[in-house]
Amino acid sequence: MRDQFIEMMTPNYEVALKTEDGFTPVFDEKDLEREKIDVKLGLVADGFIQITGIAFIPNRPDLMIVLEKAGQASMTNLKSGETKPWFQREVPVNSEQGLLAIAFDPNFNKNGRFFVYESVQENGEDYTQLISMTVNATTALELSRPKQTKTILRIAQPYPNHNAGQIHFGRDGFLYLASGDGGWANDPENYGQNKKSLLGKILRIDVTTATEKAYLIPSDNPFINDETFLPEIYAWGFRNPWRFSFDPEGRLIVADLGQDRFEEISFVESGDNAGWKTMEGSRCFEPEEACIQKGLRLPFYQYGREDGGAIIGGYIHTSDHVSKLKGLYIFGDFLSGRIWALKLPKIGEQRKEVFALGRWPFLPTTFGRDAQGRLYVGAYTKGTVHRLEP
Repeated sequence: MRDQFIEMMTPNYEVALKTEDGFTPVFDEKDLEREKIDVKLGLVADGFIQITGIAFIPNRPDLMIVLEKAGQASMTNLKSGETKPWFQREVPVNSEQGLLAIAFDPNFNKNGRFFVYESVQENGEDYTQLISMTVNATTALELSRPKQTKTILRIAQPYPNHNAGQIHFGRDGFLYLASGDGGWANDPENYGQNKKSLLGKILRIDVTTATEKAYLIPSDNPFINDETFLPEIYAWGFRNPWRFSFDPEGRLIVADLGQDRFEEISFVESGDNAGWKTMEGSRCFEPEEACIQKGLRLPFYQYGREDGGAIIGGYIHTSDHVSKLKGLYIFGDFLSGRIWALKLPKIGEQRKEVFALGRWPFLPTTFGRDAQGRLYVGAYTKGTVHRLEP
C-alpha cells in the first residue's frame, strides 16, 4: 500500500474540507459520539510555506521559531506580530524530506547553541543529519544570524519518506531523537527490529558535555553493555515517529504513524521495543497471526482509518489559558484535520476515549508549546500558526 503521508507532504495537495470563515471546526458523526471541548484557534502568524516545526526561544516567550519544509526558519515576535527570516538550510524536499525539527540547548542563554534535524543529499545519497548551530544569545536575537558549528550525527536513508524528525531535550539533559524505519511501505529491510541500525528508533545522546567528540553515550543508556545493539538506541521498533514529547512527569510520549490500520500513541521507557513491524498497533502485522508479542510495548491509545491516517503527536496543555484542556494531551491527524484531547493513563493502562476538539479545515502538521504551557498548531498548506483559545 502506498504511504498516504507521502502524498500529503507534496506541494500540490489541496485541502478538500472548506468552511465559510476557514477556521470553523466540523463535528461529524464520528466525533459527535465523543465528549466535545469547544476551542477556538487564534491566528498568531501567517505567510509560511509548508510548516514542519514550531518552537520557542528559551526565556524569550515572545519569540517563536517556525520551520518550513524547504529549509527556511523564521522568527516571529508575538508582541509585534512581525516575522523575519532567521536562517536558511539547503535541504532536499522530495516526499517527507526537508527541515524537520529544532531543539535549544539547556544552556542556550549562555552558549547560544541549538540543534537542527534535517534531510540532506550528498553524492546522490539521502541522509538525515543532526547538526549544531550557534548564535550570539547576548545580543538582539531578532538581528542575529546563526551559523552551523558541527555535524553531530548522520543517518543513511534508503527512501525519501519516514525521515521522522522530532528532537527534544529530556529533563536528564540528554537529547532524544526519533528516526523512522527508512521508508516506503512495510519496512522492507526490517529496520525497526534491526538492533544494529539507527532507523526506526528513539536515540538518546549527550551533546552538552561532549567536547572533542560530536556526542557521548549516556552511561545509563539501556544497551550500552550489549554488543548486539548500537549504544545510541534508547528504544526500538518504530515505523515513523514524526512527533514525540515529554509530559510534566518526564514520561516520553511517542506518536507513531501506522501502515494500513492504526495510528498509535505509546509511553516509551528505556529499552522498550514498540513492536513494528511485528505489530501495527495492537494487531499482528508480520506475521498476520500468532505473532510473538511478549516483551513489546503496546500503545495506550490507537485509532483506525475512520478517524484519519497520519497521527501528529502533540503536547500536554499545562496552562490555565484553556481551563478544560489543562493536563490533557493534545494531538491531531494530518489527513482528516481532526484534533483531540486525551487524559493520559498510568503506564501499563490503556485509553479508549478522547475528547473531540473538532475537524478543522487544514492539515495540522506540527504542534508547539510556549513557556506558559499554551499550545500552538501549524496549518501545513495554509501556512498559518494558530493558538488554542477558549
